[in-house]
Amino acid sequence: MPDTPSSLPAFAADALARLAAFQPPLHVFELRRDPWTRLLRVRGDGGQGRALVVVLDAAAPESTSRRARRAAALSPRLSGTFAVPVRTLVDTDSGLCLLLDDPGGALLDHGARRQLSVGEALQRLRGLTEAVAASHASGCVHHDLRPGNVLVGDDGHARLLGFGRATFDGEPSPPLVLTEAVHTLPYMSPELTGRTNRPVDARSDLYPLGVMLYEWLAGELPFAAGRPMGWVHCHVARRPVPLDERAPVPASIPAIVLKLLGKTAEDLY
Repeated sequence: MPDTPSSLPAFAADALARLAAFQPPLHVFELRRDPWTRLLRVRGDGGQGRALVVVLDAAAPESTSRRARRAAALSPRLSGTFAVPVRTLVDTDSGLCLLLDDPGGALLDHGARRQLSVGEALQRLRGLTEAVAASHASGCVHHDLRPGNVLVGDDGHARLLGFGRATFDGEPSPPLVLTEAVHTLPYMSPELTGRTNRPVDARSDLYPLGVMLYEWLAGELPFAAGRPMGWVHCHVARRPVPLDERAPVPASIPAIVLKLLGKTAEDLY
């Protein structure tokens, strides 16, 4: 599916115009739309300059603004190639946005959901786990892993973005406001629901890997719910339909997925 043509707010366009590499007119495409933010890809005319821009809706709640500011503040600590770097935070009376580097490529959720072959799914998982492992090695736990926060660049490497909920070196995780986390709900770990009375640590990032692997192999999520508390119940108490009942996979794969979808951190790898 091609990128969707879009528009850039004037204050964000002005910020990019101050970067000498960007030559107007700017070509803007929407990669992702969340309830309060849009992720845009921007190219200068003739390919001169390129960036990703996260634009916050004017009516976005303060918690969304805090996450954007936190992502910008944490970016200098995210050394290496596992993260998409934030160039700068643009905070004006007209609006707020993040300007990020653009390694090219596409988001993991770009286009309609489709069932992958075992080889394709495991290749995706390998690239993603390498990025998550590098993040953990730097002391950073992401807390919001989902396909819309994973960019597979032109070089084939997976890079993470959306670090607004991330923590470093054992910091407590910020509270998850369920009504503001529509796209996070299908992938959140049981600990992130706040209903398990268990600490949230790096193992919490393993659970969404299991959700995504199940989704890629089955062509659908392991759980379905219509309301936030329905998702909480799924992650805390329900077991998914066995993967091998939904997809023809090698005998070893369902056990791996089920372990990644463990209901307590002790159940995980």
